[in-house]
Amino acid sequence: MQVVPTAQVDSKTTLIGVAVMERPGALPLRGHAEDLSAHGIFVVLPRVLQVGTQVELTIDLMGDVGIPRAPVLLRGTVVNLVTGVGVGIRFDDPSPEVTAQLDECVRQLRSAAQEPR
Repeated sequence: MQVVPTAQVDSKTTLIGVAVMERPGALPLRGHAEDLSAHGIFVVLPRVLQVGTQVELTIDLMGDVGIPRAPVLLRGTVVNLVTGVGVGIRFDDPSPEVTAQLDECVRQLRSAAQEPR
């Protein structure tokens, strides 16, 4: 079994914005990431979506020294929910380029979390 690096996202210091659409053309639900990996994300949303819901995501990743990157567009499936908080979404077949971007963001978040404050 492969271990997938994940990063907790401290929304007090780092805000990764996420827009989630239940279907093309729908108004997006806007939230922020609490946990991120190259395979999925936990998103705090104003309302929860049902497990099994297929979604389109736009994730605003930050690059080195906090410089914004182009948003990452993905498709995913809601795999768990925490009522009143948010949803866990598994990414559906991200491209190698997107996976590399997500891995780099996770690496930066983990590195920043280990720096003394």
